[in-house]
Order: sequence, then C-alpha cells, then structure tokens
Amino acid sequence: MTETENENCDICKKNVGDQEEGLLCNKCLTWKHRECLNISEKAYQRLAKSKQDWHCNTCKTKAGSKTTEKSGKDYTIGDVMAKLEQMDNRYNILFQKYNEQKQINNELQNELSEIKNQLNKTEQRELNNNIIIQGIPYKNEENIEGIVKKIGEKLQISLTSQNFSATRLGKIANKATPIKVILTSSEVKKQVMKSKVKTRLNTEGLGFTEKNKIFINHDLTKKNMELFKAAQEFRKANDYKFLWISDGNILMKKIENSKAMLVQSINDLKN
Repeated sequence: MTETENENCDICKKNVGDQEEGLLCNKCLTWKHRECLNISEKAYQRLAKSKQDWHCNTCKTKAGSKTTEKSGKDYTIGDVMAKLEQMDNRYNILFQKYNEQKQINNELQNELSEIKNQLNKTEQRELNNNIIIQGIPYKNEENIEGIVKKIGEKLQISLTSQNFSATRLGKIANKATPIKVILTSSEVKKQVMKSKVKTRLNTEGLGFTEKNKIFINHDLTKKNMELFKAAQEFRKANDYKFLWISDGNILMKKIENSKAMLVQSINDLKN
C-alpha cells in the first residue's frame, strides 16, 4: 500500500518517491502524499501497517452517493415530484385533522364557559337578598343583630329578627371586617339599597367612639365582584356616568337617557 513506482501524487501532481510518505488508494489506484492528505504521522503509520484496503475521500464520496440510487436507477424528476405530491397529501390530511380538533376544542371551551356562567348565575341568585355592611369595627362580645337594627332605624326601615340574620365575616379586634346580612325578601333589600343612598351612615351615629363611614353593598359572587371592579375601572376610563347592580346583574349607562349595557363578562367591556 505504500510502495511507489515513481507515481505522481493525485493531489499535488508531484512525484511520490520511494522514500516519501504516500498512500495508494485501492479503489482508483492513485497515490497521495501524506501531507497532501493532511494526515498525521501517527495516523499514517497506523494506516501503513494496516492490511485493510484504504480508499481516498473521492472514492468514499462516490461510494456514498450510491445511496441515492433506486434499484440501480437514479431518481428522476418524476420520482421526486411524485414523492412531493405524496407528502403534500399527507400534510393536507394532517392539517384537516388539526382544524377539526381545533373546532372541537373551541366548542368544548364555549360549552365549559356557558356551564360556568350558568353556575355563577345560580350562585348569584342565592345571594340576591343579601347585603354586605363595611366600616363597622369588630368589638368583643358585640351584638351584631343590635347593630343591624340600629342601621335599619337610621334608614327608617324596620329590621327585625324575623326579616334578617347577620354574621361577622372575620373577627379581628378593632378591624372593620365585613358583616353579612341575609334578608328574607327582595322587597326589604330594595328598601335598604334605596334608603342608603339618601342617608349618610357612620359608626359614631351607632354609638361607636370611631367615626367611620358605613358602606352597604350587594353580596356578589367572586366572579361578579371581579367583574364589578373591572366595570368601575372601565367607567372611569370611558366617562360612563352610571354603574349599578340589579338582581345580581351589573349594568352601565353612558348618560341618563342612553340604553343600559348589561355586563356579563370582561369581553363586554372590550367591545
């Protein structure tokens, strides 16, 4: 494999003498200098001692190119076009399945959203006769019913043990944690919400040493509370004059004579 007969190097075209380091390709039968092949001396010695045939890179490349042949015949343009058409058909089938699955997912999302809305409406209906009173600090051994009755007196509404029940939502000394009042009828609720607009309520008027403003609000579900806060921000940003709640529904008006807008989701505030 390394004996030369004054053959020329196939790379540099110079003679490969007997005393020079060269390799003979057993495929194309041409000589190459070791240095022209950019092979280290150590690798050259290993190849020189090897009894296996050595093929130059050109012959190796030609041998590798046979993988592009098909049964001894090169691929034609027609073969390539047919393959591309086959791939295109597969892509179209996959794309169609993707769109079908996407449509199914959208339908499921819409159905789930509708179920959540219905559950929220059901939950809100159960809260429609309730009010939340805020601003009254908690005192040890307080009389919640007595406090609510005093508020009723200030509003000129008769609140008795027969038409309401009340509970404190969290008991932290001197903290104005909310009071939840469950009224027995929607009519009493309407009277309370109407009268509280005309009456300035504060804790001093109820016998407290503190003078805090008292707020009476609707009892809303978590979702409706978040939606109401978003509606308040929308109202300020877009100069809406009216924002109110009726039977658990959030309503808005630009001006007094304009049509009321029902706010059922965040999307209603984007349109």
